[in-house]
Amino acid sequence: MQEIARLAGGNRAFAKKIGITESRLYRFLSGETAPDAEVIASISEHLDISPRWLVTGKGDIRHAQSQQRAPTPLDAALLRLVVECVEEWSKERRPAVAKKAEIIGKVYAFFASEPGKADRGKVLALVRAAA
Repeated sequence: MQEIARLAGGNRAFAKKIGITESRLYRFLSGETAPDAEVIASISEHLDISPRWLVTGKGDIRHAQSQQRAPTPLDAALLRLVVECVEEWSKERRPAVAKKAEIIGKVYAFFASEPGKADRGKVLALVRAAA
């Protein structure tokens, strides 16, 4: 589940996306407790991950129907905003291209799943947090 949290943009973004508190997520990640059916259903729905894989670790990680879907078109305006914000953030830091690409991917994915919530200030804040 740690890898899923990383792909979802980190623990805070993951917890928010699936509707639980960060402290509850930490209990799952540490093995203190196991996610209940409601949490598994939320992860499955919001992150397109097979509930069977979440429970057993077996089979395909993605839902079978998602593997047959056409790719979602990119939101060019959102992608442009994210790239501009990463470029602005990286002017003095000079991160490696791979690091910039990773941040762009994470930030874009987060805001693409939250339509209409991206503005320059929020994107820059998330870029800084993702770095």
